[in-house]
Amino acid sequence: TTLEWNRRQRQMCIRDRYIKDDKQDDAFQLINETLALPDLNKRKRKELNFLLIGMYDKLGKTEKLIPIYQELVEMYPDDAGYRYRLARAYANNNQIDEAEKILLNAIEGDRGNAEPVLYYIAFLNHYEGVEVATSKLEEFAAQKNSSGMLRLVLGRRYLAQDREDDAREVFESLAQDVSEIEYLEAKNELAYLYLKEGQSEQAMALANEVIAEQANNTRALILRGTIALSERDAPQAIADYRTILRDDPENTLVIRQLAAAYFMNDQKDLARELVQKAFEANSDDPDLALLHARFQGDAQDYDSAIETVSDILDENESDLATIKTLFDLQVAKKDFDAAKDTAERLKSESEDNPLGYYLSGALLQNEQKFEEAEQQYLKALEKQPRANEPLTQLVRLYVAQEQSDKALALLNEKIENDPEYLVPYNLRGDVGLATKDYDLAVESYEAAISRNDKWWVPYRGLSLTYAAQGDMQNSMASLQRGFDAGADTERLGTDLAIMQYTQGDRQGAISTYEKVIAELPESVLAKNNLAMILVDDQASESDIAQAVTYLDDIISVEQAASLDTAGWVQLKAGNVAEAIDLLERAVELAPQAAELHYHLGMAYAESGDTVKAIEHLTKATESEQEYTGKDNARAKLEEIS
Repeated sequence: TTLEWNRRQRQMCIRDRYIKDDKQDDAFQLINETLALPDLNKRKRKELNFLLIGMYDKLGKTEKLIPIYQELVEMYPDDAGYRYRLARAYANNNQIDEAEKILLNAIEGDRGNAEPVLYYIAFLNHYEGVEVATSKLEEFAAQKNSSGMLRLVLGRRYLAQDREDDAREVFESLAQDVSEIEYLEAKNELAYLYLKEGQSEQAMALANEVIAEQANNTRALILRGTIALSERDAPQAIADYRTILRDDPENTLVIRQLAAAYFMNDQKDLARELVQKAFEANSDDPDLALLHARFQGDAQDYDSAIETVSDILDENESDLATIKTLFDLQVAKKDFDAAKDTAERLKSESEDNPLGYYLSGALLQNEQKFEEAEQQYLKALEKQPRANEPLTQLVRLYVAQEQSDKALALLNEKIENDPEYLVPYNLRGDVGLATKDYDLAVESYEAAISRNDKWWVPYRGLSLTYAAQGDMQNSMASLQRGFDAGADTERLGTDLAIMQYTQGDRQGAISTYEKVIAELPESVLAKNNLAMILVDDQASESDIAQAVTYLDDIISVEQAASLDTAGWVQLKAGNVAEAIDLLERAVELAPQAAELHYHLGMAYAESGDTVKAIEHLTKATESEQEYTGKDNARAKLEEIS
């Protein structure tokens, strides 16, 4: 509490003043006289003893700590922490054997408790080294009826020592032992191992098992939220992070992740409000401050954002992420001279980091100083040969300058020197596509796919290459290959379904979206797009009924497009009042979107409100925007006017 903190601060001030004024004898006399009082309560004795400990420690008189900790052990015999501190006092006074005896006696006296063992392991770790401590922990963990906590700590110790196979074995054994309360944490550890190895499905399955038994398990929720973000499933991530913050509202990691999920979900206002409140409550947190500055920049309040970032840099002038944010803000403000200085600062702060050179190149390219920009990009690649951004930007610069031969020479050299580096293959395909050398494009994208068939980017490049030649069948087949290989199911599935629908294969598009949903049940994007197809002009009653089943998930995303879809589905299902409510919310979020006014106008027309129908259909038809249904909007407007 605040009062307790103030009391401790006062005690430290008294201690420091006595020592500074060379009056420690007076202080010791005062404290000892107080300790001798017969009516002194237990709490006061503890406070005074800790004051003595601080004073002796400040003076380096570690031998004086032993009798004080002995008294605390007698006062609190069930607190293993005091025995540990007593042992440390003996060890610091070169009495290692006596120290170890104290800790071993505590273990013998409480065999069913893991805490004394863990204090003993911590002692060994400090005084005899990691290997001795790990070996002793292995002995305790191997004993019959060993505590699950000891096995969990052993597994985590293995992880810290990069012994992942040993850690996995411990966690797998513990995860099967439901008699131990730590078995859920063992599942969490296994889930994070799977995630580290890129096996997100296995990680998600374990996290779901933990959450099914313990709905507010923070680590499992964080893991599931992390996977959801990586798969662009913002609603799931939002739900998980909110659950955590209900119990732990000051968890800055989760606040940052929730803000990212809101941003992905096009709920920037909620993200900004969340970060603003968190920053006001904890303005000393540099991560929150940096995120707050980025939102200030997003709101074009560049001066305030730069001031916030500058405050962070006052505390840590070498933080590269903060310096990069400062650069971005200066560029957004169009203060290019300041941005140049910041890029130079990045170079000086980290000579081996390519970022400063890349940013300098981007600034020079913006000034159309192409040769100088080229040199900066090349320097960035000298620092880090696999730096994707400088390589990509340099290739684009060459192509824009009609120097595709230089781009290909660079990429071929990269491929020859590092055959497993995928990005140069894909960029070479992009050069082929840009220069209409389609054979080169196909060859390059296929080479990337042959090395990693789970990377979605070259499948899209291959599809674009065939489409550029008018070969729509092979264009769709390329997306189908990637989709079947599991290379970003949602992204390629969406691309494929859109192409199938525009090519007249309505049933194929429906089937593709259904497969996406079967594999990714939380994909609101797939449900939204499928619902719009199901209620098109060819809709049957069963199609509309199927679309209605997706409404709850679609409405959970407070975006104009999602609300529009939900409203249109409700209208097709005959629920006019619900449709109007949803479509009004959609138009409020995107008042310039002509198609949304078309849908709302049709809903008002269906309700009999001709005035509002005419208002919105007029906006829909007078707009220069093109959308499906514009002819229907004109016809309906003419009919009711």
